Amino acid sequence: MNRYLEQFIKLRCHEDVMSAVGNINNPSKEITESMAIIKKLKKVKDKENIILVDLCAGNCLTSVIAAHLYNFKKVIAVDIRPPSKDTNFDRVKNFEYRQDYVRTALAMFRRLSAHEKYIFISVHPCRELATTIIKEFNEIDRVFWDSPHSLLLMPCCIIQSVRQEVPTLLQEKLGHYGSWCYYLYSMVSHNNKNMYQDNYIESPCNILVTVNI
Repeated sequence: MNRYLEQFIKLRCHEDVMSAVGNINNPSKEITESMAIIKKLKKVKDKENIILVDLCAGNCLTSVIAAHLYNFKKVIAVDIRPPSKDTNFDRVKNFEYRQDYVRTALAMFRRLSAHEKYIFISVHPCRELATTIIKEFNEIDRVFWDSPHSLLLMPCCIIQSVRQEVPTLLQEKLGHYGSWCYYLYSMVSHNNKNMYQDNYIESPCNILVTVNI
């Protein structure tokens, strides 16, 4: 069995998590994606003073797991779609679902960024949404000389024009998806950034771009 699936099943809260998020189209794939993020969040210190924001949250699996496992100050999931009728988010403590545009929500968080500490996560945001998240994060980051905020991004859909932005040699080494992730990585203005591949994620889109984590 996949390591992340096994870890999820062993969680005492896994049935409560699945009850809260409702029906998932491809649970095996999505659980491994979420658990890859959860693994990184485990290392974060001082969680009780940090607000976790799940952008383009979809079924909110990642943020709901995080709300069950960790004592973040608050967990907020943001998505343009209303939650599906089979969700039970009211059962999740310290969790809030916001139906909103990502850019609008991030603009609000930017205004509050001097007073709160945030970790922004996003699992497979589509195309321009990934670049929007990074651009808005850079604006939040610009307020601070040494930004306390963090980002965990798992890119998905690829913008075809990325071929014009990444050197041919890197494209040959990284492939199209890897080149897209590198392009997003290069957009991040913060110095403490990283990019790596997690082969336990059951998806070909298994690269993470991290900032301050």
